[in-house]
This record gives sequence, C-alpha cells and structure tokens, in this order.
Amino acid sequence: MLSKWAYAALAIVLLLSTAIAGSAAYRYREQLITARQQLEDLDTWAPGIIRAYSAKREGISPRVEAKNYSPRGSYLGYKPRPPIDSGRMRFDAEGLPKVKYGEAYHYNPVTMAQFALGAYGGEGGPTPQFLVAVEKLISMQSPDGAFLYDFAFPKYATGEMYEPGWASGMAQGQALSVFARAYEHTKDTRFLIAGNKALEFMMLPVESGGTATTLMDFPPEPSENIFIMEYPQDPPVYTLNGYMFSLLGLLDWADVTGDLSVRMVAEKAMNTLKIVLPYYDLGVTSAYDLSYITVPTLANGNRRSPHALSAYHVVHIELLWALHSLTGEPMLEEFADRWLSYVGSK
Repeated sequence: MLSKWAYAALAIVLLLSTAIAGSAAYRYREQLITARQQLEDLDTWAPGIIRAYSAKREGISPRVEAKNYSPRGSYLGYKPRPPIDSGRMRFDAEGLPKVKYGEAYHYNPVTMAQFALGAYGGEGGPTPQFLVAVEKLISMQSPDGAFLYDFAFPKYATGEMYEPGWASGMAQGQALSVFARAYEHTKDTRFLIAGNKALEFMMLPVESGGTATTLMDFPPEPSENIFIMEYPQDPPVYTLNGYMFSLLGLLDWADVTGDLSVRMVAEKAMNTLKIVLPYYDLGVTSAYDLSYITVPTLANGNRRSPHALSAYHVVHIELLWALHSLTGEPMLEEFADRWLSYVGSK
C-alpha cells in the first residue's frame, strides 16, 4: 500500500508539473511540431538510419509467451540463466550475475531482477536460484527503497555521466515484479515490505531524487499524467522500454497485493502510455526513446535522428502484449500488431 508519505510525494510531482506548465511555454511545443513533420518523410530526414536496425533483416522475433502474461506466472517467457562466465558477465560463488562496467564487475539491480524472474519462470516452476536472487535483491535495497547503481554510467543523449548512486525507475519496477512473485510463492511479509518501499521510492519526483515525472512539457497534455523514468535526467528522454517495464511492475504489484491505490496509480501511468505511444512509432520500427524530440540537436549542430535498435523494438512488442493481456486496452494491441508487421512476422 502507498503510505501517506508516498501520496505526498506523488502530489509534489503533480503540483510541480502544474506550476511549471502554467508559468512557462511548454518546452517541446516546437520540437513536437517539427518531429511530426519529419516523421512523415523519415527516410529523407535520416537516410539509412532506420534500415540499419531492421529486426526483419536480423531475424529477431518477440516471445509469444508475453501474450498470456500473468503476475503470478512466467515473466515474458524469461527462462533460468546458466551461470556461464563471459567477458561481459561473471557469476559469483552463489551463481548470481555481476556485470562489467569499466574495469570492475558490479551487481546491477536490473540484471539481478531479470535473473530472478528467469529463475521463477522455468517449466517446473521456480528454481532454488529464484529465492537466492530475491534475497540478494533485498540486500541491494537502500533504507529508502531505492536500488542504487554503484558505478558511473553515461547519459548517451547529452554526453554527461551519472555518478555512482543513481537510481532507475526500471530497476524499481522490475523489483516490484520480483517481489510480487516472491510474496505469491512464499507469503513472506518481508517481500511485501520490500515491494512497498520500492514503490514509494519509484513514485518520488525526479526533483527529489526519485524516478517519477509527468508530461508537463508536452502540449496540450494534462500535467497529472505520470511517467516513470528509466534514466532520470533533465532534459528527459522518456525511454520506452524502461517505462513499460515499470508499468508492468505496478500492475503486478496491484494484482498480487490487491491494493486499489496502486491500481489507481497504474491506471494514470497507463493513460500516459496511450498518449505518448504515437511519438515512438517511426513507420518502420519504434524509437528507443524521445531524445530526438527533447534533445534534438547534436553537439556538432546536426539534428538528432531517432534512436532505434531492433532488439528493443522486439522488447516493445512483448511489453505491449503483456500490458494488453493485463488491461485489455485495445490501443496496446493495435500498436503491438502494427509494430509486429514491421518485423515481418505475425
């Protein structure tokens, strides 16, 4: 359940956005107009960029298990991951993953959450590694509920760096999906406590160190539309996959806990998704984020092209399927079908 403190934090997000939107012009009014015009002739604007990331050409297909998603079942078709070391990833003595950043290997909250979700979704049910990974995830949680990254990471759109100690809405959301399944599997109230703490931090406004913001800069949208930031920064880049992972976590938590207040927040977040989805549709693939709108100019003065990656396009389809499975929202199925047609399979 969201505490009074968490509701206050959410209220701050909404009040801040209302005040800012009411006192100044929307930051992205002109950029949105330009983007709409240029998307009509994308190949002339950015020749070859989108074709270079063709999921059809690379033979990548979405996992159909996502169509029948359940907060109590397999997570998007994830499977247990064998502890096989590589240059990028190594496994510790408990068989848990560490990822290389710079010259050192670190525990990554999202990697740990996804490892746990894979261990939950095997054909025979949760493997022993599921609860091992869940316990590790709890040990990584700060007292305020945050899952902090202990390494620096680049902000690709601006060239700046996140310093160690930064947080991500995607990590908070995927932790909710883990804790929902852990509680369902064990009925251990520690997982309820951990999940509620993760939720409270996720709903803190970015200005207060959290991961929640709104569409206050996008005319003429009302300021109460909640957006969870995978990469909290200003200007925001509105990363799509991280947002949908966070939304899936909200819906998982609402379903398993039966908390109507969480369901209400999830519905607000779902309304945001319906508003922004068209801006990610590039006609031949989907954009990774909206940096082509919010950070439209490169350091050399050239216009930024949409950031599009075939692997993420497939993830977008899987997430739309899962969210549609939970909500029945027709628009999600419409976009999933459209984006699937870009891959060339049905």
